[in-house]
Amino acid sequence: MRSDRLIAVRAAFRYLVTTVFLATLVAIGFAGYGAFNAIHAADHHRVAKKTIENGFDVHGIIGGVIVIALIALLVVALAGRLGRREVRASGVLALLGVIQGVLGSVSIDVPALGFVHALVALAILGVSGWLTHKLGREQRQSAPPIKELDAVPAANPTLERSLVDSIAVDDDGLGDVWPVFGDSELFARVIGALAAPLRGAIDKIAGIESRGFVLGAAVAGHLGVGFIAIRKSEGLYPGETLSARTAADYRGREHVFRLQRAAVVPGDRVALVDDWFETGSQGLIGRRLLEEAGAMYAGASIIIDQLAPERRAELAPCHSLLASTALRRP
Repeated sequence: MRSDRLIAVRAAFRYLVTTVFLATLVAIGFAGYGAFNAIHAADHHRVAKKTIENGFDVHGIIGGVIVIALIALLVVALAGRLGRREVRASGVLALLGVIQGVLGSVSIDVPALGFVHALVALAILGVSGWLTHKLGREQRQSAPPIKELDAVPAANPTLERSLVDSIAVDDDGLGDVWPVFGDSELFARVIGALAAPLRGAIDKIAGIESRGFVLGAAVAGHLGVGFIAIRKSEGLYPGETLSARTAADYRGREHVFRLQRAAVVPGDRVALVDDWFETGSQGLIGRRLLEEAGAMYAGASIIIDQLAPERRAELAPCHSLLASTALRRP
């Protein structure tokens, strides 16, 4: 799921949870109002009728709406492929909603079940309130995603010249970026330049095996954020993982990459960092895996850009330090 759709789904989920929480509060209030009216009527030797005035009809109507909203909440969490926390919490709420609906129907004839009915209502209030608080806090802490990243100057001329001098391209058109890693001063400047457009706009950095591990981890350390590894299929990677196959890369090879699901907290803003995007197939598979895990793709920051315009648009916002056309060729 693309980031803009994921943001919309998460917003709809958050509004539904908040609505359930507030509606449950109102329903409990009307139930209490009806109960106190019934007690008042009994004290005055009148039979309390189930009318809108004593609150029970309104309580019943709101209760029915809550049950429907809870089922819709689960559907949104599953269809939107939100995180495990959202799916589990909405599953619990949907189950409580069904139980509440059944209890609401039978407790009229079995008044003793009214006590259980009240406990389930409090459970719905508690779970929806907890989830509302968590989602609201994440929303408040969330900085806006990267915008107009391509408008950020790629690098200063001095850095560009250093990269051109350090990266050799052979007769087959393959570039050797490793000398950049071996020059401590140049490497530090590259890490700073890759990190610059991401500062304050992301929660984590993701790197694709193998040079993406070196660059991504260094940029993450520079920014003080976490790092997510996207591994090839043959590498060891414990825990539950998501996997996807790339389209052919610049050498015509396909790869299967994996992402550890536990590495992503739903809603994390994650940017890709790598050395060179040629066809962009690995970048796209990285974006796909991150979004399937519940992250919001926040863009990419790379050293060399060799992307076709349409592929660059798919990976936007994409910041690069140097266009491949600037490199010296045999």
